[in-house]
Amino acid sequence: MKKILFFALLLIFVFPVQTVLAQGSRNSEFSASYGVVSTDDLANIFGEIITSIAGYESKNATYTGIINAGYRNLINDRWLIGLTVSYEKSTADAYVQGSKIGTQKNTYYTVAAEANYQYVSGGFFQMYSGFGIGFTQASASLMRTDNNPDTNDKHNHINFQFTLAGFRVGKTIGLFGELGFGYKGIVNGGVSVRF
Repeated sequence: MKKILFFALLLIFVFPVQTVLAQGSRNSEFSASYGVVSTDDLANIFGEIITSIAGYESKNATYTGIINAGYRNLINDRWLIGLTVSYEKSTADAYVQGSKIGTQKNTYYTVAAEANYQYVSGGFFQMYSGFGIGFTQASASLMRTDNNPDTNDKHNHINFQFTLAGFRVGKTIGLFGELGFGYKGIVNGGVSVRF
């Protein structure tokens, strides 16, 4: 997955420079954002509800949130297409029947292709909706403090993002916020630069 992530970041940072040189206009956009409550988080919450029946619970959880970096290209007055890379991690103490058994760590890397449709595309203010589909590598590990061996699980899955409503304020440098559902979270906001 690290090779895929490196290749995606390379595309995000090298391809736009060539696009700008070829087009000579402000059709490219870099973005960095932070989101909360992704589809992977919701799957974990549902899983914890199910496993709590068997006496498993997690305490003292820490969470990075969803950190996103992306590149988009304006292909006409309304449509932007691009690539996004997302990262998130959570850790928690794991308990079974009230006794601590170790520390649980979940890490997610996502690489996704995206498209946004701007239904308001004014110079200083834009509103849009969008969708994305990508690939997530998930890693779950339990570092045990009892006499049992540690467990590690890695799996890959298709992931998605539906941005129901998004807005951007600014010309060259802008702030944006999004409401949606998927790998970027239910709420996502950040900064973008157009060139």
